Amino acid sequence: MGKRCSYVADKPFVADSTRLFIAQVERLSQNAQQTAWQESVTRLAESFWDEFLSIPRHSVSLPFPEDARLKRVAEALSATPADPRGQQEWADMAGMSLRSFVRHFTIDTGMQFSVWRQRLRILNAQERLARGERVTSVAATVGYESLGAFATAFRKATGHSPSAYARHCCAGQPTEPT
Repeated sequence: MGKRCSYVADKPFVADSTRLFIAQVERLSQNAQQTAWQESVTRLAESFWDEFLSIPRHSVSLPFPEDARLKRVAEALSATPADPRGQQEWADMAGMSLRSFVRHFTIDTGMQFSVWRQRLRILNAQERLARGERVTSVAATVGYESLGAFATAFRKATGHSPSAYARHCCAGQPTEPT
């Protein structure tokens, strides 16, 4: 199984779960205290790895720029994800031309500014939903003008509707993409 570990990302990620995967985890955890595994448990562990490696993964990280000018922008947006300023205004805040801002932000973070901002909003929304805030309140707080636009962006990013995600967090039960 050591060879399989090379296929696992070296950065944190969130993996979806399937009913099969959850059942395998439960079954393997029941056998974890045994000193010698039976052949059937070894086959189950192999199957577990196959299932784990096939599950879609999503990054949980949001790279912050190192450049002090870009960091000011990132910190301002982190404090207020709903800030409606456009790229030109953010470039002005950084003291850069729009073209330089876009180019440097992409180089520094590995993401286009618009993609970075979207991920920031979704991560912020996930945190708020997990704390039990109402979906409509979260949508407005992270900068969406309509609940429909928020739900579409959230589902695209996470595979779940905001309400399903909130139910999952509050109940502590796994959800499947809807």
